Amino acid sequence: MIQQVLIGHPNSAKAHYVQAEIAARQGQLPRAREALATAEKLAPGLPFAKAESVWCNSPNFLNKEVGPGFRTIGPELYV
Repeated sequence: MIQQVLIGHPNSAKAHYVQAEIAARQGQLPRAREALATAEKLAPGLPFAKAESVWCNSPNFLNKEVGPGFRTIGPELYV
């Protein structure tokens, strides 16, 4: 379903953010990082995202591969 939304709204940062959430929950971390990077590029700072977002507070998500384009908003939360 998110693919349909992205087809209709390819420049929607929120849609890419949701895609990242879904991918992260499914354990598809490279895909999640890519979607999150796209969301960040479309809407720098992700103004619509809550800082306490749980999906990226996973130990599996937090590692050195997070890399450029992501920033820390708390001791264990990266976006």
